[in-house]
Amino acid sequence: MLNYHKSLWFLCVACIALYSRWHLQRNRLHLCDLDGSKIEAVRQVDLLKNQQVLQRFCGIPCAKSWPDVPPNSHWLVRDSLTAEPLTAELACFVENKVPGVDSEADRFHVFRDWTRALKHVRQYNGQRIANPLADSKQNRN
Repeated sequence: MLNYHKSLWFLCVACIALYSRWHLQRNRLHLCDLDGSKIEAVRQVDLLKNQQVLQRFCGIPCAKSWPDVPPNSHWLVRDSLTAEPLTAELACFVENKVPGVDSEADRFHVFRDWTRALKHVRQYNGQRIANPLADSKQNRN
């Protein structure tokens, strides 16, 4: 009877440990790999290589600051209106005085097409900018 209670106790502890590990791993997917901030869906930036996410960031400033960008990788950003993923090479970037909801420093906005991007520029007194992640790409080749 004593062994039964020890086995039951061990099983409970093992289950709690496994659940804890699973919970931490699941929630980690929603945190920035640079500063640990929560990732807002429309601000998410992924660093990909061979179609696999290497790093996930809460915005362009954190992505630009990442020190280890491997060769032949590319950036995946999100449209500021729909959160739809698109490659940074095809995205239209705007910078203005309207920060994101959760981040005061991130004043970059990403759009799928220039029509919506220029509408945002006029509405919020912004400016068109070149791909801010292109600098990171030059550093890795």
